[in-house]
Amino acid sequence: MKIFALKLVFFLTPFTVLIIAGFAIAWRVGVALPQAAVIQMQSDNHAILYDSSSRNMFAYKEVAINRYQPRILVLGSSRATLFRAELFGNDPDAFYNGFVAAADLGTIYELWTRIDVYPDILLLELNSTNFRSQFHDSNIYRYDVDLGQIEFSMGQSAQFWQQLINGQMPTRTLINELQIPMSDRTRLGISAIQSDLGLRYDGSQVFPYSRQPITIPTQHATFEAGEKASPIALALVADILQTTQAEDITVIAYFPPYSPAAFAQLTDAPGYHQNAARALESLFSGYDNAQFFDFTNPNPLNINNDMMLDYWHMSERATLMLYLEMLRQNPDVLGQFSDEVALRQQLEASSDPKQVFD
Repeated sequence: MKIFALKLVFFLTPFTVLIIAGFAIAWRVGVALPQAAVIQMQSDNHAILYDSSSRNMFAYKEVAINRYQPRILVLGSSRATLFRAELFGNDPDAFYNGFVAAADLGTIYELWTRIDVYPDILLLELNSTNFRSQFHDSNIYRYDVDLGQIEFSMGQSAQFWQQLINGQMPTRTLINELQIPMSDRTRLGISAIQSDLGLRYDGSQVFPYSRQPITIPTQHATFEAGEKASPIALALVADILQTTQAEDITVIAYFPPYSPAAFAQLTDAPGYHQNAARALESLFSGYDNAQFFDFTNPNPLNINNDMMLDYWHMSERATLMLYLEMLRQNPDVLGQFSDEVALRQQLEASSDPKQVFD
């Protein structure tokens, strides 16, 4: 029996060493770090970007929101990704962007229910496609919300090595990264290291600025048939509003704009967009400290195609223009955090159609 045991140990040792070494390397480049450790590093060094391609974004945002306990919180999908702390220059540390990429309304609602300390102000992005008749609260992130840290780190490590095998990071780049002391690292994860893309300390995301096209694919959910706004989606929003009213939280919700080219296509689209906006306006009218803006049409905001990343993702410039309209209509609420004059000066000073801040 002892001989068998020794042979088994001898056989398994190389594999064990490889697994440990592989995990250590994944940890070293930031892929397998616990979310709390990443958030602490970003809190200490605002220059750090964290790989946003990982499937753990929901858990990362949950940990960050409950750590920072922001007074102003953005919740939504990637269409809200470029709300940044710079918009709230009077108190940037009061802000956090809790967007989750590809999140449907069920995912947003799930994240809302996991907040320990509520914000004073909730900026709620409500993607209009959530209100199509076929919406059924898929909550695509539910499967890994409660992933244990060890399971998460090992899963991230395995994903990292799969990406390396697929050639997503050259060996030379990996070797160079391993030579950087952990205390000096400003890029964590493959997309951050390779492309300077990832999540900032404030929850916003450095987004690629070459996204196209500016028209909507014909198979997109935007064009699903049906005119009735989803009662399931409306019920989720109503539940959030009941909580915000009970907790005296100000809610500013909105439909984000499409590109002008894409908006022109909506004239022939199903009626659920318009019906959803009317249903939400009616719903919000029954709650104190709650507003809903339908910004689906970009033209009143003077947002042109060049100011969009694609047919429905706003650039930083477009996001600022949208926020300035919110600020103009809510000076008492948002004015304590934002200087409208300073923001307009920054907007006018930038000649870039997409970027405003450094």
